[in-house]
Amino acid sequence: MPTGTQGNVLNATVVPPTSLGYLQLWQYGQPQPALATVLDALDGAITNNMAVVPDTGGQVDAYASNSTQLLLDISGYFAAAGSSYVTETFETAPTGITLTIDGANYASPYAFSWVAGSQHTITAPSTAAPSGTPAGTQYLFSGWSDNGAISHTVYAAATTITAEYVPQYYLTTAVSPAGEGTISPGSGWLTAGLAPSISASANSGYQFLGFSGALSGTTSPQSLPPINGPETVTANFALATGPNFSLAITQSPNQIPVGGSGTYIIGITAIDGFSGPISFAASRLPAGASASFNPSPNPAPEFMVVTTSASTPPGTYYLTLAGTSGALNHQVSGIPLVVQAGAPYLGGGTVGTV
Repeated sequence: MPTGTQGNVLNATVVPPTSLGYLQLWQYGQPQPALATVLDALDGAITNNMAVVPDTGGQVDAYASNSTQLLLDISGYFAAAGSSYVTETFETAPTGITLTIDGANYASPYAFSWVAGSQHTITAPSTAAPSGTPAGTQYLFSGWSDNGAISHTVYAAATTITAEYVPQYYLTTAVSPAGEGTISPGSGWLTAGLAPSISASANSGYQFLGFSGALSGTTSPQSLPPINGPETVTANFALATGPNFSLAITQSPNQIPVGGSGTYIIGITAIDGFSGPISFAASRLPAGASASFNPSPNPAPEFMVVTTSASTPPGTYYLTLAGTSGALNHQVSGIPLVVQAGAPYLGGGTVGTV
C-alpha cells in the first residue's frame, strides 16, 4: 500500500479456481479476526467494499480458506500538502495489553505515523491479562502517563504515552465442609500489597476448627499477610462435640476518657449444656490501661471494665478478649476501644456482635 496515507479503502476481488469458503483481510501484525471478509465465493468473482487500517509500513494481512487469486483496488487518502508527520508510540506496563486507538485494537507497544496535531482517541481496558499472565493474576488500570482519563483525546506529537497497571491477585476463600459455617470476605480480586481481614463463623451446632492455606490457627478475624500472589484460605468446621460455648461483645462504650473507665457486655452462648466457669483475659490494651471482669461461675452476661490512666494516649485501639474453661478456649478480636482526651461523653453505647 502507499505509505503516508491517512486511510485506505480496498475493493477486494477473489477469483477462485473452484470455490472459496472465505477470505479474511486485517491489519498486518495484529491477531487474525474471527469473522470472514468474504464468504462462499462460488461464482468466481465476489467484490466487497471494506475499510482496513494498514500498519505503519502500509501492509495488511490476508488469509484464504482455499486456493484463489486476489485482486486489490486501493484508494488512499492523504493529508493536505505541507503536513508534517510525527511518530507517536503507545505502550503499557506491563507490555502486551491491547489498547483501543481510534476504535481499532492494537497490542502494545504500537507506533503510529500521524499528521502532527491531528486528533485521536485512546482507550485502555480497566483490567487486563496479557498473554503469558499466570493464572490468578490480572492487571488493574492505574493511569496514563499523560494523566488523561481511561479514554481520552490526544493530539499527535513525537512522544510516547504509557498506560500504567498494577497487579491484582485472586483470593479464594472456602468453607470445609460446605454448609457448616461461613467465611468473609468471599473470593475475589485483591490489589497487590493489601492485607485483608478474614473472619470465620460456625453455624449452629458446629464449631470452628481453624484456618488453613494462607492462614492458620483459630483466631478470627485475622489479617492475611500483604498479598503478592494468588492465595487460598479455607475455614474448617466440625460438628460441636460435648459442652462448649461461644463469646460475643454485645455492647461497647462509645468512648472512654483518659483517666476514666467504660463497660463492655460479654454475651456467652452455652452449647450442648455447657455450664462451667469461664475465666477471661484481655490483651492489646494501650499503655496505662487495664481490664477487670465480674466473677460468675455460669454462662450469663459478663462485664469487662476497661480503665485508663492519665498516661494512656488518646486514640483508637482494638482489643482481644479470651475466654477459657478447661481445655476450651475462644477469642473475640478487633474489639474497639476509643480513648478520648477531655471530659467523658455521656451518650449511649453501641450494640454489635463479633
